[in-house]
Amino acid sequence: MKTRNFIIMFVVFISFGVILFLFDQNIAAYISLGFATMLGVTFLTSKILDNKKLKKLDSKYYVLTKEELLKEYNKLSKEFEEGKLKQIILTYLVFKEEYDDVTLKRFGLWLTKNYPVDPSGIDKDIIILFVNIHELMMKELIKDIKQKLKEQQILVDFKYGYSIYKKNDDYEQLKTRAINNIHK
Repeated sequence: MKTRNFIIMFVVFISFGVILFLFDQNIAAYISLGFATMLGVTFLTSKILDNKKLKKLDSKYYVLTKEELLKEYNKLSKEFEEGKLKQIILTYLVFKEEYDDVTLKRFGLWLTKNYPVDPSGIDKDIIILFVNIHELMMKELIKDIKQKLKEQQILVDFKYGYSIYKKNDDYEQLKTRAINNIHK
């Protein structure tokens, strides 16, 4: 919820509540003030959750920090072992050149926003994205990412590699295989 929308609706419900009290319409006033209270609690809760989410993100790239990425990896590998996921692919994105911090933040925010189901994080200046698709679709995914980045005018170029999770792989093994499988 945007702050401006919250303030407008909050003021409207408070104003209605006060006006209704002045006209001795107490039940209606309580209902209006109740809506204002619910709106306030909802707004505060969403702000707290957003703040909690932002603390998990890297300050330079706006993707998950390595610690949070490892937690997500552990969750995904557990779901795979339980048969809830068909496949996990670690996708490794390395930039072909240096970019300014603003561009990197825009890229990270875009990645987090457009692929919220697929955790993305940073590991030693390398973007890691976990996806749940078949390996034959990887080239299409990368084409799609590059096309959407051009449309959003986020001009970054990267090489990528990927590795398919196999039972009991640890994160470093998966990452090493992805690095060895790098594409242009």
